[in-house]
Amino acid sequence: MILDVSSLIPALSFIIYIVFIIFGLYSRKDKVDTSFLQYMIFMAVWSFGSFMMHATTGLLPPLLWNK
Repeated sequence: MILDVSSLIPALSFIIYIVFIIFGLYSRKDKVDTSFLQYMIFMAVWSFGSFMMHATTGLLPPLLWNK
């Protein structure tokens, strides 16, 4: 696994999107729009794929994660 700035930025954004998703799910006092949660889920998936592409973990080739 290669960790440098180009792989840590997507990892940090993935963590932030997960925090926003958890915040959106557990804040039922104020009704959270489902489109916000969908957008956060899609961005979390995208940032995770970007992290896996840049980190070259060896799980799958980076070209697969770039799709």
